[in-house]
Amino acid sequence: SVIAYALGKKSYLDCGIAITTSIRRVFQALRIEVNDEFSVLEQFLRNLPFCLKSQGRVAILSFHSGEDNRVINYFEQGLKDGLYADISYEPIRPSQSEQYSNPRATSALLRWAIRK
Repeated sequence: SVIAYALGKKSYLDCGIAITTSIRRVFQALRIEVNDEFSVLEQFLRNLPFCLKSQGRVAILSFHSGEDNRVINYFEQGLKDGLYADISYEPIRPSQSEQYSNPRATSALLRWAIRK
C-alpha cells in the first residue's frame, strides 16, 4: 500500500504491472544496501587484476546498470593503467531465444577482460 500511495493510486489493485515493477525495485535496492553489494563488488574489482595470471581472462555477469557501470569503469581504468591487455567495450547480451527460455536473463550483461 505504501508503494501504491507513492504511485498515486488508491489501492495496489489499481497499479497493475507498475506495482510489481516498483516492488521489485524497492526490494532490489534494500538487498543491495543491506548486503553492501556495491562495496563488495568494488573491492573485488580492485583486487581482480592481481588474482589473474598474465593473459588470464575474466568474465563478469551483471544484472543492472549500477553493477555494470562499476564493472566497465574498473575495466577501463585497468586498461589505462596497463593492467589489462583488452576489455569488452560493448556487453554481450542474451539472445532472444535465451530470453524466451530464461526470462531472468533479459537484464543480464556479460563483460570480459584479459590481463596484460
